[in-house]
Amino acid sequence: MVSMEYAFIRKSLTGVTGGKIAKAFMQYMIGSFAKGGYGFSATPTAWKSKSITMVNAIAADKSTASKTRLA
Repeated sequence: MVSMEYAFIRKSLTGVTGGKIAKAFMQYMIGSFAKGGYGFSATPTAWKSKSITMVNAIAADKSTASKTRLA
């Protein structure tokens, strides 16, 4: 999942301020799910599940970012 949203939130997950930005962005993403975006049904369970999945994927990617992002 390489997208503008993914890149933005992965980059934001640093420090307290970054955490607040990431949280606000996740709320925005949940709003997108509510409108039927990203192919997910508009149910709270789906939003929560996708949010957790996304955050976990970002955390895993972030742990190896320094290795994979080297030019």
